[in-house]
Amino acid sequence: MSEPVKSKSWKWTKEAVLADARKYASKSEWRKNSGAYAMATRQGWLEEACAHMTALWTAKWTKEAVLNDALKYKTRGEWEIRSNGAWSSARRNGWYAEATQHMAMQIEKWTKESVIADAQKYQTRGEWSVKSKSYSIARNNNWVEEATAHMFTTMSFGELVIFSDLLEHDIKFTHQMKFDDLRSINKLPFDFYLNELNLIVEYHGIQHERGWQGNAQDAKGIQQRDQIKYDYAITKGIRYIAISKTDRSEIIQELHQAIKEIEPNYEFRKRVLTDEEVALLKNLGIYTKEEVTASAARYSTIRDWRASEEGAYNKALKMGWTDEVTSHMTRLIKKSGHWTKEAVLESARDFSSQTAWKDSHGGAWSKAVKMGWVQEACSHMKFMDESKVKSQGYWTKERVLTSAQNYQSKAAWRKEEPSAVAIANKNGWIKEASKHMQLSRPNQKANGYWTEERVLEDAKKYESVTEWRKESMGAYSAATRKGWKDLALNEMKNK
Repeated sequence: MSEPVKSKSWKWTKEAVLADARKYASKSEWRKNSGAYAMATRQGWLEEACAHMTALWTAKWTKEAVLNDALKYKTRGEWEIRSNGAWSSARRNGWYAEATQHMAMQIEKWTKESVIADAQKYQTRGEWSVKSKSYSIARNNNWVEEATAHMFTTMSFGELVIFSDLLEHDIKFTHQMKFDDLRSINKLPFDFYLNELNLIVEYHGIQHERGWQGNAQDAKGIQQRDQIKYDYAITKGIRYIAISKTDRSEIIQELHQAIKEIEPNYEFRKRVLTDEEVALLKNLGIYTKEEVTASAARYSTIRDWRASEEGAYNKALKMGWTDEVTSHMTRLIKKSGHWTKEAVLESARDFSSQTAWKDSHGGAWSKAVKMGWVQEACSHMKFMDESKVKSQGYWTKERVLTSAQNYQSKAAWRKEEPSAVAIANKNGWIKEASKHMQLSRPNQKANGYWTEERVLEDAKKYESVTEWRKESMGAYSAATRKGWKDLALNEMKNK
């Protein structure tokens, strides 16, 4: 058995180190050629051992030498690259401002191409906005959508917190719940519907107040859709809560409080998520090309795919994968030029109403509307003139106002003539059209009624949050949406 090799560091006594150092004229030469240098550094003998040596960089890069060297360059970047020793010495000794005063400040020029190239380094908008200034350039120039086409689309932080908490406590829910009779052109989804509690949970991030990227018009549209969803839930007798907190613990606390108000004896028993659930959370809202392809393979038509898995469909559309992943499907939408007048009339013969025809052959119906063939195509149908599906341009202001007079509430009007209500909202006629109508609920206040002052005053009438929520849902919801709930609770306690 061989003897273990002993360390030879014992030979580097201080005397040996000092003697070794005298063989060299500079620190760099000594460091490269002898282990004694490392021992001197560890033991604190370096200054004494190198006292006789020439400090090469000091001899070369005096202040005068640095200033003269800097004059050779026009920009700071060029100087740093071509003469790093002088540049470093200037930074180290506080001469940098003086040395570069003649140099032009170079501001980086972001072209559309360089912005998109920079965006390719990141996987999400959030990551890009935090790590690169090119995001703000893209936003200011309306290049964001193009630059982020490759990025993953994930749900908001608050929505993710709620999703996780419901899973961990085995609370049954439907994510992105849609009801067939809740629309604003398209179906409007609720973030969560807790089936057994008949409770809708919405998460309202900052975009519900300011709009996406601070767009005031976008904010107005979001708030209008929020109001439509809120009115629907209340009219249908569905419990509703909108959470706008940004702290994880506060989001969970508000969610649990809402559940406790419905089921006071509810016990929250948190469990560890399975590997499959963890994977689901990790990839929630994210669609790779493989996942989109697998999703599309489950359907025979684009219509069915879009209705059932809209997220995957939208990702395919955004990334340009649609033709590839739907190649096996039956095309319900015909190619351009297919719908001749003869084909349109033939298509309509199998239906007894415009609505049924439009639902089955939207392309033929649209062509008929555009070309003015509707009356001829629908001449055999029942209730042709009374059909809820009106031709394009039908809803003039006069017709909208006349339609509104037939109903006593917006809810009834929206149910019977949804297109008239949509046009009234779009053109700003809704207030005039509905001024004669009764409110859907006896105690319902007009939109905008619940100001901060009125909400705080209303809260003083009640002894508890539960009572306030039950007796004055409008004020409570406004406080939740606008972030006034904590102020209202203080008023309640200090009355």
